[in-house]
Amino acid sequence: MARTSGWQAALIALSIRRRGVVLALAVLLAALAVNVARTASTDVFPEFAAKMVKVQTEATGLSPEQVELLVTNPLEAASSGLLGVKQVASKSLPGISILKLYFEADTQLQEDRWRVAQHLASVHLPAGIGPPRLIPLTSSTGTVLMAGLSSHRKSLMDLQSIAQWDIRPQLMAVPGVANVLVFSQQVRALQVRVDPQALQRFHLDLQQVQAATQHATGLLGAGFMPTPQQRVLLVSHGAADTPQALAATVLRATPDGAITLGDVAQVGYASLPAIGGASISGQPAVILKIQESYGANTLAVTRGVQAVLQRHRAALAAQGIALHAKLFRPADFITIAMRNVRDSLVLGALLVVLVIALTLLDWRAALISSLAIPLSLLAAVTVLVWMGVTLNVMTLGGLAIAIGVVVDDAVIDVENILRRLRANAAAAQPQPSLRVVLGACLEVRGAVVYATAAVLLVIVPILLLPGLSGRLFAPLAQAYALSVLASLAVALTVTPALSALLLAGRDHRLHTPAPVRIAQRGYGALLHRLLPHWLPAALITLLLVGGAALLARGMGGSFLPPLQEGQYIVHMRLAPGASIQASLDEGARVTQALERLPQVRLVAQHTGRATLSPDASGTQSSSLDVNLKPGADSAQALAAIERVLGGFAGASFRVNSFLTERMDNTVTSGAGAPLVVHVLGNHLHTLDAVAARVASVLSRLPTATGVQLQAPPGVPQLDISLDAQALRRWGLQPLPVLQTIQTAFAGSITGTVFHGAVPVPVRVVLDRSARSNPQALGDLLIRTPTLGFVPLSQLARISAASGPSDIRHLGGQREQTVLASTTSANLTGFVQRARAAIARQVQLPPGVTLQFEGEAAQRSATLQRLGVDVLGVLAGLILLLSIALGRRPHAREGHAATPLQAASTTTRQVLLVLLSVPTAWAGGVFAAWLGGGVLSLGAVIALLALMGISLRNAILIFAHAAQLQREQGLDWNTDTLQRAVADRLAAIVMTSLVTALGVLPLSLGLHAPGREIEGPMAVALLGGLLTSLLYNLFVLPSLALRFGVAHPRNQAPE
Repeated sequence: MARTSGWQAALIALSIRRRGVVLALAVLLAALAVNVARTASTDVFPEFAAKMVKVQTEATGLSPEQVELLVTNPLEAASSGLLGVKQVASKSLPGISILKLYFEADTQLQEDRWRVAQHLASVHLPAGIGPPRLIPLTSSTGTVLMAGLSSHRKSLMDLQSIAQWDIRPQLMAVPGVANVLVFSQQVRALQVRVDPQALQRFHLDLQQVQAATQHATGLLGAGFMPTPQQRVLLVSHGAADTPQALAATVLRATPDGAITLGDVAQVGYASLPAIGGASISGQPAVILKIQESYGANTLAVTRGVQAVLQRHRAALAAQGIALHAKLFRPADFITIAMRNVRDSLVLGALLVVLVIALTLLDWRAALISSLAIPLSLLAAVTVLVWMGVTLNVMTLGGLAIAIGVVVDDAVIDVENILRRLRANAAAAQPQPSLRVVLGACLEVRGAVVYATAAVLLVIVPILLLPGLSGRLFAPLAQAYALSVLASLAVALTVTPALSALLLAGRDHRLHTPAPVRIAQRGYGALLHRLLPHWLPAALITLLLVGGAALLARGMGGSFLPPLQEGQYIVHMRLAPGASIQASLDEGARVTQALERLPQVRLVAQHTGRATLSPDASGTQSSSLDVNLKPGADSAQALAAIERVLGGFAGASFRVNSFLTERMDNTVTSGAGAPLVVHVLGNHLHTLDAVAARVASVLSRLPTATGVQLQAPPGVPQLDISLDAQALRRWGLQPLPVLQTIQTAFAGSITGTVFHGAVPVPVRVVLDRSARSNPQALGDLLIRTPTLGFVPLSQLARISAASGPSDIRHLGGQREQTVLASTTSANLTGFVQRARAAIARQVQLPPGVTLQFEGEAAQRSATLQRLGVDVLGVLAGLILLLSIALGRRPHAREGHAATPLQAASTTTRQVLLVLLSVPTAWAGGVFAAWLGGGVLSLGAVIALLALMGISLRNAILIFAHAAQLQREQGLDWNTDTLQRAVADRLAAIVMTSLVTALGVLPLSLGLHAPGREIEGPMAVALLGGLLTSLLYNLFVLPSLALRFGVAHPRNQAPE
């Protein structure tokens, strides 16, 4: 019986003795795992967003410079020293500040939010500025659904009211919904539009109008009346809640009668100033953007949201309102992607089972080997779910890649058991079959355990990947590792128990299965001729590895391939300062052109920002969601979309898919482009000039597209500089003058009236005719303490100017950002050319630095980290292999090896085993080149997985050769090596074959939804498996015969 560690022998022996109990437990655990898998949360990708807390602060009426000075800088100063904060980014826009705090990966997000809230509560901001507000926590994908309302009978104000106050509360009640944003150009308000001439005629000012409006619409509780027996609640009514009632409000009583609001203003319903807008197929509409909570089940949330919308459909239709319930629904892509990967997994498993059955030609042996697949994968899924990992394309991909190793453990055991049972049946004195089963299991268990340890060791670098790479690929590695560990447990328990039940005691006086026998005979004859020719074999291997290395240096690289989501987002930007209406008009023209494309189903646009929105976009910015028709080719659609957009010269465009953009946001501090160049410094004009030069350089690159400044300068503005001497002369103070300007042009919200449960703000503002041109600003009448009026032009200097659309900070410095995309699949090559061109053509002023971010930078950082970690893995592998291959004596013709010879032999064999790694990598590189010429990050991850598989087979060969030497006293010669490889031929070939078949379905649909990442991985695996198999079967034996054992000086290998 083969020597192995005591615990393995005891466990296998126990499993054979108590095989009924073991199999019953296996069935119960499998049933539990099936139930866990059925109820598991599913998504297309793992939660990949960085740990970030977003803070929004309203500062109505302030310019970006004022927001930066009064709001953003104090908040940044208070937050930068927080425990765990690794980067601070901010954005100061007109009237709003957005602060983003990025935390280290090992922090707890809820604790991070609590600490931020505690710190910000102590920040004192100027009067009139709202409190800092933490934005609701959303998932990586963010948007779970976009729906819209449109009507030819109802106004946009009516639609907005229905969306905001009827539909939104019910959507917010759906479990997993974090926020619902409502985009509408019009929001109903009860407006008091003041005539400045009437104010002058009646000697009134805007402050008096404000006060009267506030008094008229105020609502206070009256308290209660106590009586001896009860307490009676007093409910007051009488606030002006209609235009007629508000217009009748008295401003001043005179002998000639009361002066009312209606005498100096028009009172009626109108829209608040537009901060955003929306359209569907170019027609005005209201859009609801439903955002998902962090960690929520996307499919479950989508079902809940759709149920709410469906309940409203009939009532909306009765009012002449069309409900567009599927403007954007990521659940469709998730469903298709998961189905494709799941089908690939199932098909791969079926192919593996078929090959096992055809190879072993024994239904019992095939059943035992095949059962390892569902048992191991279900066990891995159960542990993943208990760990809180969602089932997604990455975890399913890890399971698919693991199928080969999973079934290999069982195949090696079963194949060896059958071989030993046949040999025992032919022996003169057969042993009890259960003893033979136990011995056969133990015979291979030592080598398999070491081989499994090598497989697990090589995926450690994937588990240690930082940033987005780690969040995406770690679940794949976890699924792979758990499957391998589960297969080891199955091989130690279930496989021996089933073998004892189904194989022991049967008549095994049968020959080896014909396929195996034919393969062994043909392979043995070929190997016999090739064994002496080690030099040609070594040269061919060297050429293969060297050619692959040269090819890899010239291949393109990408972080992630394009995702086939069936939808694109077109970011459109007009000139700085463009109005909402101008953005919607241009968007309507773009929509009309896009919807003429045969691939496009529908286009929905939203511009600016939504009511209560956590994101702030300027009025010149729009997003157009382009829905493709089912079955449309994404690449052709993208090319057609970009051709259409090229015909619109009045706007700049950038096209991306939804999930790709979310990932880009994660690696670019929210910029959301494949290439981001941060221009960092202190002076805005200098940063704008350098950024413009960088953009010019990038736009001239052959494959560049979508080049634009993220915060373009040149927003038109009127600067109002109050004259201190003039103010003193008229007896005025600055603040009342500024308040009058704010009320006149921005408007002041003085109260709220209610129409049922719907709140309607009350706004005081100058009539539009008095504030529609620059001259009107100078003509604004300011009331003096002497009850006279003076035009603003006599109190201030008013001049036309231009300013920034927003001011951004990164790491405590001001920044201007340049965004760029490329039409080339070789993103790495494009970024290298871009950086070289910028270095040659852009001269940086003192104090200005450049920082590059994007997919290429993330890929480079990932590869650097992998390079360092792989060195550590190699050191671990050398130690592991030294233990595995140095555990037995070496003998030749009765001469025991000296310690020095034994150490030399172990070192030689370790090196020969490790040579299988670059050979496997070479095959993977050639396959990636044939599959498109781009070495994606997924393909690089596949090369790591190949390390373990190639080492596994090489270990089996040397371990079995050592066993033959130890147990049968054979020498290290041609016959021993031929026998060692021939005995393990079926196991080695089946290891590679079943692994290849397990991933083959993934490689057949490289561009199908869900296979975009695993497809290139599968292609690289297939190529590496082929070259690794050829090396282990033909090259390794030749090199092992020549260099595998350190002989005495007077001896040589036969």
